[in-house]
Amino acid sequence: MSAKILGRVWDLDLPHNKLLVLLALADHADHEGNNVFPSLGLVAWKTGYSQQQCRRVMSELEKDGILIAIQRRPGFKTIYRIDVNKGIQKEPYTPSKMSPLPKSEDNPLHFDHTTPNMTSLKNDAEPSSLEPSKETNTPHKRGERPQDLIFNAIKDVFQLKAPGQIIAMREMMLGRAKRGTWKDCNFEPPVTDPQEITDFGVYMRGRILDMNRKNKEKGDPMRVENISAAVTIQRWFYDFRAARDAEHPVKAAEPTEAELKLRTKAKQTDEDFARWMQEQEGMPTP
Repeated sequence: MSAKILGRVWDLDLPHNKLLVLLALADHADHEGNNVFPSLGLVAWKTGYSQQQCRRVMSELEKDGILIAIQRRPGFKTIYRIDVNKGIQKEPYTPSKMSPLPKSEDNPLHFDHTTPNMTSLKNDAEPSSLEPSKETNTPHKRGERPQDLIFNAIKDVFQLKAPGQIIAMREMMLGRAKRGTWKDCNFEPPVTDPQEITDFGVYMRGRILDMNRKNKEKGDPMRVENISAAVTIQRWFYDFRAARDAEHPVKAAEPTEAELKLRTKAKQTDEDFARWMQEQEGMPTP
């Protein structure tokens, strides 16, 4: 990773999708912008876009001349070079400064910074004016703000630090993701209880341990530490729900009084119809 190239990419005036993909690519470049060859899946994971979207944006960056393919062979990863000089630079950031208020006696916001005589202030002030105002709104402390329990559960279970990835996973579990593979894997029904995510974490870790044990018995050195792909998370979560429901089946709700009355009336109607049919069959034919 080169902080120099990342800083130059931030200075480019690009649309959001191009900037995000280029930042993901620049995260693997050297100080000259060369030797960029991350996998398409890794770029999609970093940006939250689908691989098809990332491929399209990279093609647009190549047309702009910012992304240059220096080695492209079938069956091998394409090696790119980032040329930040080809992009349009943003205007330099200048923080806004507030103009000072005019110093005038008529200005109600003008303060006299001379040191007052505290003794005379104490003697002349009325006792009621020194009491704190009860109408002052005290700001809430940071710890008193309501927390997103589902966000925290995902962060702890999947051991994630990037807020963007946690939010994308949360939107998928709530069934309202709007982009990339997260949208294709929206949960149905959605997650409503953070405890369900915590319980899934226990199931996931047990399944990963079992998978690693089987790989070790087969002599496969591959070891799985965690799952992060949206498709895998959705499939495993559905398997977890099926196993949970099989172990603790949901009991049918007791019928309400209105449903019982309706069932009784329907049963009586069926019996009356059956009785009428028997009477019809017993009647002599003309």
